[in-house]
Amino acid sequence: MTYSEQLNVVADGNNADAPSLSVCIPTYNRAQLLGESLRSLLPQAHSAGILVCVSDNASSDGTGQMLACLSHQYECLRYVVQPRNIGLEANMLFAMSMATTRYILPIGDDEILQGGGLAVICRVLRERDIDLLMLQGHYTSHDLRRTLRALLPPTLLGRIFNCPYDAFCELWDKMPLGAFVMRTDALCAEGGAFSEHTMHTLGSYGDT
Repeated sequence: MTYSEQLNVVADGNNADAPSLSVCIPTYNRAQLLGESLRSLLPQAHSAGILVCVSDNASSDGTGQMLACLSHQYECLRYVVQPRNIGLEANMLFAMSMATTRYILPIGDDEILQGGGLAVICRVLRERDIDLLMLQGHYTSHDLRRTLRALLPPTLLGRIFNCPYDAFCELWDKMPLGAFVMRTDALCAEGGAFSEHTMHTLGSYGDT
């Protein structure tokens, strides 16, 4: 099976063993930071058969050209250059709407997913039927050499919530881009509510 065929199977949902995750990235005029992020992410995504979706919000710094070049190297990369700036929130939603898989991982264009991070996430998604997966990350210095603080407190690591509402008060302020994986269909649920599946927090997987 070729890589393109594998992605089509994922989109159609006909192969339970295939990766069911898309990484979604909105970006605007941050070509250097986005390039650093993609250099870590794309090799992992290519190996795992994970789709990477980037929405460029009409950048003027060469972001589109960089994405075009990378798309020739990595078939897992799909991108759209907006004809005009559609605003931050609309661009975020557009990036997520590009996904055709069961789960999405929205990340910022300045976030670094360390080697092996996607493999850990995919393993958890295959083992559990969940609506929301919280990820541990770390705020770092600009040169990535110093870890400033962790995203999630130790009391949340490894926790499983069977009722999303019980978890909301503990998680609502700890969910920036890059901190969670969620079911795509949960975005369309009435009132934005999650179903009666489970929410799960995962230990450290990389830097955000």
